[in-house]
Amino acid sequence: MSAKKWIFIGCGGCLGVLVLLILVAGGGCYFFLNKMGKFTARIDEVTRRVKEMNETYPFTPPDNGVMDPARFDDYLSIRETANQAGVDHFSWLFDMARGDQQTERPSGLRMAMKFASLPQSFIDATETELDAMDEKEMSPNEFIFYTQSTASEIISWLDEDDDALKSKAQDYLKRMTEMQERIREQEKKNPHSNINAGVFERDEFVAEMKTHINGAHPNRDLILTNFERINSMELGAFVDAWSNTLPDINSGMNMHNQPAPFPPDSPKPDASQSASPEDVSPAAADSF
Repeated sequence: MSAKKWIFIGCGGCLGVLVLLILVAGGGCYFFLNKMGKFTARIDEVTRRVKEMNETYPFTPPDNGVMDPARFDDYLSIRETANQAGVDHFSWLFDMARGDQQTERPSGLRMAMKFASLPQSFIDATETELDAMDEKEMSPNEFIFYTQSTASEIISWLDEDDDALKSKAQDYLKRMTEMQERIREQEKKNPHSNINAGVFERDEFVAEMKTHINGAHPNRDLILTNFERINSMELGAFVDAWSNTLPDINSGMNMHNQPAPFPPDSPKPDASQSASPEDVSPAAADSF
């Protein structure tokens, strides 16, 4: 799994830093820390639950990588529930990061409260997803197998000569691609900040899924038969990227907002000197 991750909710480390900038500027530091304390306790509970469900519903991936059609249908049902949870909690944030002109941008205190609620909303959405797995007696390990098998097969179509398959893969990644393009535009406007959307970085997600491609493509027909259902979910690829963090939920919480890369001949900074909120200019945060 990719080492570059940040808190699931949001559209780049810049947004995570924006939470800090808004709350500190508004004198809400105590409120923020109190929220984060509760959030940490809930993270511990979710981590415990993931481990418990993996023990209750043990799963071993088949050697040939073939997905069971009935369980695949269960997986899609769970994925639909997770997608709706994402829409309920976070679609405004994805739309804002993508630069959707139809999305009303909250401002002032309202925006501060929206961002302050994100950690708890993340847990709410994750618990909803785990509840759906429990109903189908599916462990996170099994759900991730189906997520990786499905997403990696679709990603493999990007390199196909078949234009129809390639188009389907591009459509599956469309919202994630739009968000990445938006982030890159902001980096050009603010060259001293390198915004990393972590698990939602389109290129990182594609690279991660390519490591799971089964060269025999045993599930291609099943996925093609269900592609419209897979791709009809508003946050489809985002849900898959989110679900892929379940085995390592704590490392999926790290925020990233890095300085722009140094030229090849320049001395590299010490790895421990990562960017802090103070390193990010208000202009970079305000660009979103």
